[in-house]
Amino acid sequence: MSRLSILAIAVVVCCGCRDVITPSPSSIAADVAAGPSGYEVVDLGSFGGISTLGAGLNDRGQVAGSASVPSGADHAFVWQDGVLQDLGFLDGTIAAEAEAINARGQIAGSMIESCGEFACNQVVRLFLWDSGSLRQLDPPDGPGHGGTQVVRLTDAGDLVAEVDYSPSATRGVVWRAGVPQDLGGFSPTQIRTFPNAMNARGQVVGASTVDRPEGGVHLHPFLWENGRLQDLGVPFERPCRGDPTVNCASARALGINARGEVLGVAVNSAGLSRALVWQDAAVRELDVYPDRTILPIAINDRGQVAGTAVFPAVAFLWDHGVVQELGSLGEGDTQISALGDAGEVVGWSLTASGERHAFVWQDGQMTDLGPGVADGRGSQAQVINHRGDVLGFALDSQFHTHAILWRKVGG
Repeated sequence: MSRLSILAIAVVVCCGCRDVITPSPSSIAADVAAGPSGYEVVDLGSFGGISTLGAGLNDRGQVAGSASVPSGADHAFVWQDGVLQDLGFLDGTIAAEAEAINARGQIAGSMIESCGEFACNQVVRLFLWDSGSLRQLDPPDGPGHGGTQVVRLTDAGDLVAEVDYSPSATRGVVWRAGVPQDLGGFSPTQIRTFPNAMNARGQVVGASTVDRPEGGVHLHPFLWENGRLQDLGVPFERPCRGDPTVNCASARALGINARGEVLGVAVNSAGLSRALVWQDAAVRELDVYPDRTILPIAINDRGQVAGTAVFPAVAFLWDHGVVQELGSLGEGDTQISALGDAGEVVGWSLTASGERHAFVWQDGQMTDLGPGVADGRGSQAQVINHRGDVLGFALDSQFHTHAILWRKVGG
């Protein structure tokens, strides 16, 4: 299971279905307060523990995520209209995380099996929740271990997941029309395939290991479509130590938009990470800050790219050759989390007083979303929907985590 770092379907026969558990209303009350101009601030509440964290937001304003209970275990939830609803558990599992939600309100995530009193090789099961029904998703080679996670759930109900079989392998698995299929890999000896994104057309991108002549592996970016895994190649050269005639340069595909444009990153011969875009089997390097390391974050359906240039750090939006620097809320750092299809960028930035605040940037203007909670220690925006609602989190004075929805009002 993977949690955001903060300081973490005709499916096979239903396995271990349970009724949804609804906590007492006293433990789940949401709090709504006035926010910055154009927003109201909604604290999604809790299950009585110290952490509530959203993972996904759809255009209906539904939020999926995870919240801890007083014992410390995480429970998966869906939040809508002020109510935080526990999704329940598959039989034999003791903790759950919701990791993705689609426009239909379907939710996918992962659950940890109970494994006794002592340390064990943690078994993680994937699930799909749909209108109160909880179903297990079985990869072709069975459940994975601790790094297993859902990567994306499309509006059609298809999903892709990374399944961790450490120490031997990592597999990418896609479910289309309820049928699981392994994405495969490039290495005949160590298949480690890491899916990073999927679009509505069912195209999946990520990275998979390639063997080196001297032993070990490096990564090549891939595009998977209709059962075929395509190596997108690496446009830079780095000779292998074991055979200098073989290129050991690595690259990863990070995202894909509705048009099939693929965003990725690779290290060039000067040792700098550079942003790449593949389209129709052709690759181009992003024409931005040529002598600096670039950390691309996201690509939207317009083909805009958001990222950061480092040394010194500058957050930017690239729009087909035009670069706009986002600036900051003060004099300090700005970090990007997500990019909306209308060109909105969200993340966090340091204020003049050194506080970390969530922001939304659009058309050259950065809006400070504030600390999120009273006496807050910091906040971060994670994702934005088509309405302009922003999901993120805030830390209170006790460093407890609150899931926050900055909900668009008016206009």
